[in-house]
Amino acid sequence: MTQIYKVTYAIDYMDTDPIIKYFDLFDEAENWLHEEVQNRVQWYVDHNPYMISEQERQEQEELEYSLAKLETADHDIVEWFKHYTNWEHQKIIDHVL
Repeated sequence: MTQIYKVTYAIDYMDTDPIIKYFDLFDEAENWLHEEVQNRVQWYVDHNPYMISEQERQEQEELEYSLAKLETADHDIVEWFKHYTNWEHQKIIDHVL
């Protein structure tokens, strides 16, 4: 069985519907997460009405990484199946039943 990686990335600590992405390779997952963190940090810098110091930028980057989780997804067989087949959830249920 191929290893699948799951990235869960919340908007904030109270997010009940975080972004969940699946990747075939660890490097793909890591690259996507790094790019997404950089995009969010840049948005924070661009939309902040005050000048952001390098320390504040680094703190924001740490905050963003704390909202993310990268893990193997072997235990999540339905999501693994969806990832490989691109089926919608209901089609998987119909297929299994």
